[in-house]
Amino acid sequence: MRGRKPKSTELKKLSGTFKPTREKGLAGGDLITKIPPPPDFLQEEAVERFKWTCSILIQGRRLYASDLHLVAMFAGELYTYELASRNLQTAGDHITSTPAGGDKPSPWIQIKNQALKNVKELGALFGLDPMARERMKPQGKEEPNPLEEILNMYQ
Repeated sequence: MRGRKPKSTELKKLSGTFKPTREKGLAGGDLITKIPPPPDFLQEEAVERFKWTCSILIQGRRLYASDLHLVAMFAGELYTYELASRNLQTAGDHITSTPAGGDKPSPWIQIKNQALKNVKELGALFGLDPMARERMKPQGKEEPNPLEEILNMYQ
């Protein structure tokens, strides 16, 4: 690994160089604890997905005010994926006829594939897949550092 090894948060606090704005996970705005109203542009079916996604993120303490537009996009793409899947339920739905009399793949296949890609990318931002969830640490109450408590007694 090149470069200087990163300092721990405790060392930064002790040396007086700790800045909360540079700490990971702290720059996201206000943490949301109740399901917010969905944006007006979402379809009724996507609103259900918006509320469902918000409830999951609230339980994991990962929903911030600055992320609501991404949650709305996730809900819209999830609905698009479900709609495309419904339109491709039988084997005959995968092929459409051209005006010249030939066959071609249904446009719903491309819509479904693109929506799936978008859902996966947006879901990873929130830790909604196993690998992203593994990388994200749950944000709970930080345990007090005993050394920091001793130092605070003498300041």
